[in-house]
Parts: sequence; structure tokens; C-alpha cells
Amino acid sequence: MNEDPAEDPISAEDPFEGDRAALFPKPDLVLPRMPDDELRKFIQDMLANQIFVSEQVRNPADVGMVFMPLLLGALGDYDPRSYSDIGVFYEYHSKSLPRSINGYPCFTSVRMLHRLDWIRARKAIIAEQERLKEIPLPPDE
Repeated sequence: MNEDPAEDPISAEDPFEGDRAALFPKPDLVLPRMPDDELRKFIQDMLANQIFVSEQVRNPADVGMVFMPLLLGALGDYDPRSYSDIGVFYEYHSKSLPRSINGYPCFTSVRMLHRLDWIRARKAIIAEQERLKEIPLPPDE
């Protein structure tokens, strides 16, 4: 039996151990901003209950079960320090699986909305929901 680990590829130590992160850095996640017309469509679809967002999940640990690609490592190739631009994960209800988890829909796909776009969208959604509460009704005839 060969006692020299340099000659035995199975027992040889990883020459990159400890330096792997420096030698093979993960790229930053670059999340583009949504154009205004697309953001308006997103807001309209949210108001029409066509979109499910991660903010609707009460327990943050359940987000990966709702948006399965996240649980399966969809963001694994990116530097976690660059996740700060993610405002919310979302998907259209039409893309949900026929089953649910803990009462939440389950998706095999996921979309991301930039943090600044989500702030704008939330403000617009809240304002529109408040406006809808005050719809003037015509008098009885």
C-alpha cells in the first residue's frame, strides 16, 4: 500500500482548501430595476390577486417551501452579500402547483423584484387599496 499521500489521489489533500473562496469568488447578484410600465402591470396584477409574494408568508423559513427553487439552491451561485437588492420573491398564481404547503401555494419557479421597486409598488398598492375603500356610490333611484 502506498503511504505517500501525494501519490495517492484519493487521500491527497485539496491544494485549494482555504483558498477556494479567493480563487473562485462567487459573482454578485445583479438585479435590474423594473421599468415603470412593467411595475404598473405588477401593481395591477397584485391588486387583482394574480401574484403571490414572499411577504405574504408569515414564517420566513417557509419561503423556500413556497418558492422551491430557493430551497434547491437557485441563489447558491451568487455571493450572499449581494442579496440586499432583493425586495421580494414572487410568482403568478397561475404558475402554482396543484398542491399547497402549510396553506401557501407552491411554485417551481420564482421571480425577484428589486428592493427599490418593491418599496414603490407597496406604496402604490396601499394607496390604491385605500382609494378603493372610498368608492363613491350613486344614490338609489
